[in-house]
Amino acid sequence: MNRLYFYLLFLIRPDRLFLALVIFCCGLNFYFFYSQNLQSVNQNVDQAKAIVIDYSEIGIVKKPIVIMENSVYLVESKSKLSLQVGQNIVVRGVIKPFVFDESFNQYLLTTGVRGILEIQSIYTFPDCNINCQFFKWLDNVKYYYTKNYTNWFCDPAKKVWFSNLANCNDLAGLAVGFSIGGNQSLTDQTKLNFRNLGLTHLIAVSGFQVVLMIDIAAKVSEKLKFNGKIRQFMQLGLIFSLVLIVGLQAPVLRAAISGIISLFVSSVGRKISALRSIIWAGIILIFWNPAILLSLSFQLSFAATLGLILLPNFNFDWLEKTPEFIKELISSFFTTSACTLWTLPLIVQINSKISALSILANLVVSPFISFSTILSFLGQIPIIGELFLIINSAILILILNIIDIVSGWNIFLNFDKFSGFEILIYYLFLLIILLFLHRKNKSKNYDYEKV
Repeated sequence: MNRLYFYLLFLIRPDRLFLALVIFCCGLNFYFFYSQNLQSVNQNVDQAKAIVIDYSEIGIVKKPIVIMENSVYLVESKSKLSLQVGQNIVVRGVIKPFVFDESFNQYLLTTGVRGILEIQSIYTFPDCNINCQFFKWLDNVKYYYTKNYTNWFCDPAKKVWFSNLANCNDLAGLAVGFSIGGNQSLTDQTKLNFRNLGLTHLIAVSGFQVVLMIDIAAKVSEKLKFNGKIRQFMQLGLIFSLVLIVGLQAPVLRAAISGIISLFVSSVGRKISALRSIIWAGIILIFWNPAILLSLSFQLSFAATLGLILLPNFNFDWLEKTPEFIKELISSFFTTSACTLWTLPLIVQINSKISALSILANLVVSPFISFSTILSFLGQIPIIGELFLIINSAILILILNIIDIVSGWNIFLNFDKFSGFEILIYYLFLLIILLFLHRKNKSKNYDYEKV
């Protein structure tokens, strides 16, 4: 009876009740957004101002994305449009809303695109104001970042170094993928190898890059003996820069918002657990765009992060005489297994064929990712960047050959897609196991340093 009373007091703490209320409001927000989306009708626009902010690639077709009246739309036109990122336009046409379905439109809806702007007439401004210049600059940064690596690795004078070891486009694609995300430059075979081994997340920008930026800023500012305010300013600057260059992708936003929350809380002399920070990050993202709940990248990012946070802090005292790298290897095995188990139902929804060697491939490749990511960023520095790229090419060749060898073993597990009820039971089972492990480990606190 006393234990039940203790648990009730633990659950009805004011901060927990407030958090539960906010989560409930998130659910209502999604419900009203969903209902409104179903009832949406075509809307006429006349002489509305817009600005081109990006292009969406649907297969081999590229369509402009514009922001108009604080909402984002995909542009369609019966005549061929030649628009540039950053260009100011005035349009007349019809807005056709997206619906929740299994098409590419639902993916666009989860990224913040509200519908299709079907243009009937358009006027483009020849001048470029400050907003135009900003979006053009962002687009040029991403373009030249990728182009620099393709030019360097595929330069005939350098290509001869590794022509028999790896494809130059794969090397350039991995350098870009590890740093700002994207797999456009990779060959089809390499994309297939990563997908079969369940390693596609390594070449898709994630919270890892954000955490890496925060750590680099903290270590550099510490070495230079900057005070706390300057250190936090550097960290925030790197977070915002990465988000701007990469784009508003769910994993990056999750990690960025979590990082900003932690920095803000520490600036006022308080602490917040990693679990609380990602919950608040999820709440902010859902209020910003309720459709993001349906985003697979959003679900995978949160599931993997929860797997890391809820993993017990295992005691390795029984390995006292074991070399440190063995302990690190065992720790990596547990964290990789946790991420795999927590994301398994979601991955199965994409591909029912899962590689049995996924965890092994992660263990072997992951230690090289941090080094390659840092070297990829440093490779953009003029003159001295050449040295970093030479070192990085050796790491990238090693990663590509490991992936190629392991993927060739073709050991796969076949799953049927999980139903909603099965997913619920699966995660309840995981939570029960975690509760047992926490008690077994005699640890009442989560290890919040892992994320």
